[in-house]
Amino acid sequence: MTSEELRVDGTQPGRDAVPGLRAALAADDGLVFLDFDYALFGSSSTEEYLRRAWPGPLVSIVLALVRDFMPWGLLLGRYGYRVRDYIAIMLVTVLAPWNILLWRWRAPALFARHAGHPLAALMRGVAPERVVIVSFGLDFIVAPLLKGSPFAACRRVCVPALTSFAALRRGKLSGLSPIFGADRIAGAVAITDSEDDRDLLDAVRAPFLIAPTGPRVVAEEGLYFPMRYTARAKYGRFYVLYNSLLRELPMLALATWPERGPSPLWAVAVALLYASMLAIYEIGYFENDFVAAKHEARPVVQPESSRFEGFSLEPRAWAWGGVLGLLGCLAAVADRDVFDGLGLALAAGIWLAVLVVTRLLFHAYNTLPVQRRVLLYPVMQAAKLFGMLLVLPGHVFGAALLLAQVVAMWITYAIYRTGGDKSAVPRDYARPVLFAIFALALALVLPVEDLAAHAPALTGILVWFGLFLGLRGAFMRVRDRRPA
Repeated sequence: MTSEELRVDGTQPGRDAVPGLRAALAADDGLVFLDFDYALFGSSSTEEYLRRAWPGPLVSIVLALVRDFMPWGLLLGRYGYRVRDYIAIMLVTVLAPWNILLWRWRAPALFARHAGHPLAALMRGVAPERVVIVSFGLDFIVAPLLKGSPFAACRRVCVPALTSFAALRRGKLSGLSPIFGADRIAGAVAITDSEDDRDLLDAVRAPFLIAPTGPRVVAEEGLYFPMRYTARAKYGRFYVLYNSLLRELPMLALATWPERGPSPLWAVAVALLYASMLAIYEIGYFENDFVAAKHEARPVVQPESSRFEGFSLEPRAWAWGGVLGLLGCLAAVADRDVFDGLGLALAAGIWLAVLVVTRLLFHAYNTLPVQRRVLLYPVMQAAKLFGMLLVLPGHVFGAALLLAQVVAMWITYAIYRTGGDKSAVPRDYARPVLFAIFALALALVLPVEDLAAHAPALTGILVWFGLFLGLRGAFMRVRDRRPA
């Protein structure tokens, strides 16, 4: 073994850890506290369980709700991710309990595949009664992995199915102390890949902080959910939440605000049709990174995108986009007080045509030379936003609002493509100025009675502008202080 295969970081940087670790293990018959994920097991038991759980769409929805949308770092601090993962696993298991049986069947072979590394080979020479596997993974996930292996007889201190959030936020030392006592812990060896186990490393006689064994695994990277690639590899989670929930979705709701007032079915239709569009639009983002970027002199591609290379995003995106779109059309035509005379077949056909045209526009954009994309960009943005007005009734001020968004985006993009600094463009403040110009133009040409009919919608748009600009500052402050 070499220092590249197993090394100590921190107090002895770059030094070959194997002689020291072998000596520590042979010194006496003291306990050996062994981390599991990325140490004995060259992967993550949590991620492997989630990525193999069935059905995938259910798991994907759970992970989106629990891990993508919730700011656990802000809510619970540094170790909030443990609570997050525990909730995700328990939800998947409760909603689809057959995954426990599937996991027990698959786990032993999975462990054998990920335990062929130098640390596992070294630990096979240690008496099982000395080894204590310590992990924040759930015990009903870890135990099947060890079945039939040389480590099946080792004691385990893992997370039980029923535990408290407080226990998950504490360190490993607090869980080990009541079981083994301070004296036995002080004479033990501890091996882990995580600096989060510093409390245990500082308490033992021979601490070893090793490099992780195996590549990082993230369950979401093998499960599709609309805009997950965009949030994780294209623009980041903050951009997706900010652009979607604070900007585009409210604008589409205001642009389709019913004259008779909003209804639950209308709100569901707006949300589902927008999610459907995002799924298809994301195909263009993915294509832009893996196809169009190869033809650019200076492509802007984030390093994280390489983790999705080879992922079959397009067919999954169409499946999600089609189902969400159909459900959105069903909600639209079901509200007879708002949507008059539009049948489901017609609505679904129109929406499918909107999705296909938007996809073709984005594909054409990705195949054009960089400088010629400037002219197609606003058409693509318009298809993304105005397409909903073909299914949901709109109004003139809503159209003006969406047009203001398209033009604001186009200005920013044109400056970027011509070598300018797009961050210097106050896009969020340009939008209300553009809307005021378009709304004034409409007021000059439309009859007074038509304007009066849309006064509530206009009022809602003006209120949203005020709320948006107010919330924008708070959102930016949260972004700037969020944990890395």
